[in-house]
This record gives sequence, structure tokens and C-alpha cells, in this order.
Amino acid sequence: MGHYYMSQYEYILFFRKGKGVKINNCGTADILAIPNKKTKGEDGKNLHDTEKPVELMQTLIENSSQKGQVVLDPFMGIGSTGIACVNSRRSFIGVEIDKTYCDIATDRIYEAGVN
Repeated sequence: MGHYYMSQYEYILFFRKGKGVKINNCGTADILAIPNKKTKGEDGKNLHDTEKPVELMQTLIENSSQKGQVVLDPFMGIGSTGIACVNSRRSFIGVEIDKTYCDIATDRIYEAGVN
């Protein structure tokens, strides 16, 4: 079994329909240092191994959209982007092929909207 270095960053791709616009906070660094703590299930295991932090998604959403606009996440997982949209007053469309993850995301996004 080989040993590997752990990557300290992950690339994020944004797509926008139409003409490009400047981000809302031009002082944002191009590398964001936000801890990636995974949500655990009752069994102590990660609910989703590639979950993104809500704080990260919220920073990116607030920089890249205006209140009331729609954000599409075609790989929703357990809903971090949806929660960030609720927190940022954006509309959200999420797509997830795995029903288990979709159900978890729905519950998490609903809880974020209630609180």
C-alpha cells in the first residue's frame, strides 16, 4: 500500500448563464481556509464523504449572486449548498441521483429554513 500527500486545496468551478459579472466582495482571497468537518450519522460515520462546508458554500454564493437569485447545484449530496442558499436568501435547485442523500438534504435544508 502506497502513501500519498494530502491535498490542501480543491478546485471549485462556477458557471454562469450570460455575461460574466464581478464578484460581490473583491477582497476575497482565491484560497479560502475553511475547516471541512463532515456531518456524522448516528453510527458515527460520515453521511457523505465529499460533503462541502456550509460556510464555504455560503461565502461563494454570497460573492457570486444577489438575494433572490437562483443557485443550481447539480450534485447536491446532502445539501450544504441548499443550506447556504437559505442562510443567504437565495432560491435553490438541487439535483441528486441518490435518494438517500436527497432525503438527508431535504431534511437539512428544511431545518435550516425553520431555524
